[in-house]
Amino acid sequence: MIFGKKIQIQAQKILDISQISWCNSALLFRVKNGAGMLTEKQKVTSHSDYDYRSQLLLNGRPLIQAELPWCPTCTGILSAGYGIENICCPELSEIEENINSDFINIQHSFENLKPLFGLLSDGWYVLADIPAIPTDGEGEFFWNVSSTVQAVCQDYYHFGLMSVTEGFPAFLFATQSDERFNPERTEYYKNRMHQNNAPRAVAYHVHGFVSALLDGHHKAYACAELGTPVPTLTIIPFTTFYTSKKPPYQTVHFSGISIPAQEISGFSVTPPKMTGEIQFQKSDLIHHRFKDTDFQLQKYPDIDELALKEYLGLTNIEITPEMADNWMNRLGHGNWHDDAEIFADIHCAFRYFMRYCPENALAFAKKYIAWQDDAMFSDIWELLKSYRTPETEQLYITYLVNHDKTSRFWNTVCSYWDDVS
Repeated sequence: MIFGKKIQIQAQKILDISQISWCNSALLFRVKNGAGMLTEKQKVTSHSDYDYRSQLLLNGRPLIQAELPWCPTCTGILSAGYGIENICCPELSEIEENINSDFINIQHSFENLKPLFGLLSDGWYVLADIPAIPTDGEGEFFWNVSSTVQAVCQDYYHFGLMSVTEGFPAFLFATQSDERFNPERTEYYKNRMHQNNAPRAVAYHVHGFVSALLDGHHKAYACAELGTPVPTLTIIPFTTFYTSKKPPYQTVHFSGISIPAQEISGFSVTPPKMTGEIQFQKSDLIHHRFKDTDFQLQKYPDIDELALKEYLGLTNIEITPEMADNWMNRLGHGNWHDDAEIFADIHCAFRYFMRYCPENALAFAKKYIAWQDDAMFSDIWELLKSYRTPETEQLYITYLVNHDKTSRFWNTVCSYWDDVS
């Protein structure tokens, strides 16, 4: 209850996320007469290298502080705020038992999180069950994060593909001091976080590809040791409203999730409010105490790989000989001036598969090596060197047997044995 008005938290609909790879399930909801105690504020600034400042506040104290550019593909700066453990928030305590129990479904989680939702400002939100990544987007553990990271951009520009990937919740940012770390709590979660019904962390999407972790720092730590995603219930606020000349004509966007406006009963656009001066608070939350911890961070994609995967619609699926044939047919048998974009897509896709399922990428490598002799041909040989198996080595031997020292890629192929003692 606030100023005599009852807080209303209304579930609107379960969203169809079948075409969204980074989300397991999602629910649209609306807050009316919200307390406005978990909210964002922004201020245009003229005394900074950036265009505006932003803060995510809990009970008037900053959890996340940011300096951001208007340029959507430029990188901003994030810094920690006051420390969530230093802010009195009975609502977080109220939901703690329920969110630490087994996950059932998104509807059940929505009911469990209602006390927290009552702290939000009036408006529309999406609650999404997301496999989050416990890094900063550049391979650094989230509790050791520096302030400037590439993931702090509204859209990511992939230079290899000359394409843009719209930001969505992916990487995590700590709101709790690492002094609160409890090894016993982490061990408890290590035995649970690999399960499908594992208890969820809770986060709020703040900008670009980054979410503020409200609860679940030990869950994220446990997942980093296991090398698995962090199952996270993420609150995604309304991002923007688009109007186009094609159906569905008007769409409402929640950071990577688009909903036709006509499917949202009673929706209206509320322009973002700029507040008065924002004062940044110096924080001592991060002490880099986990620098030497044996995490499995190499198992997580960085921002470049994540954007690539989304743009190309990749999954860790097998590259069959049939798929390899289809790819090469798409390339037009060497007509690069007509198929430059397709060539770039396939080139990047092969690099992705070589990292995440190299044994299956060999099917395409074999086909390509036997078919074409070009710049990508050289890259394939270089990438195959990182995956040394008898089958791979035989490809190099076969090339040397069928060519001589005058061949264009002779030295590249010979370098396969350079590091072998």
